[in-house]
Amino acid sequence: MKLDNTLCIRSDRRESDDELIAQLHHDGYKKLGPRFGAPFDAYVVQTLEEANLAQRWLDADDRSRVWFAELNGKPIGCAALVDRGERAQLRWVVVLDEARGLGAGRKLLNQVLNFASQHNFKSIYLETIDDLTPSMTLYETSGFALVSKKQMQLWYGEDGCEVVMEKMLS
Repeated sequence: MKLDNTLCIRSDRRESDDELIAQLHHDGYKKLGPRFGAPFDAYVVQTLEEANLAQRWLDADDRSRVWFAELNGKPIGCAALVDRGERAQLRWVVVLDEARGLGAGRKLLNQVLNFASQHNFKSIYLETIDDLTPSMTLYETSGFALVSKKQMQLWYGEDGCEVVMEKMLS
């Protein structure tokens, strides 16, 4: 039986969304080696706790949101916008290998960018590391520009290169 590969994007808040974001990151990055093991999983959970998305969702004035890509009903990726005042932060972008090439990453990013524009953010920025080539390509082709690159200690206890990119919206 052949599936039709129906790709849907959802943004409704569900109780288990934080756990789903963490699981998607675990599944999506584990193939990249040990630095994306337990310390990375803990880092993702820490950033989710710090962002307090469940509470933000209840605050009518907060513009934070999460989008999930689902393929035939199965979650295969996510991306989020965290309200930082005049600026938005793009967070937790991941697409599982099995869904690469279907446009899920671009669709998720477009949802975030459209939402940011509609809600009058002046810009949207992201923080990543420099060796995630597919992600960097997506950000660059979507109009993000390099703001800074700096060597620093990353979640796995070793030095790496943090990259900050930003896209102006208004």
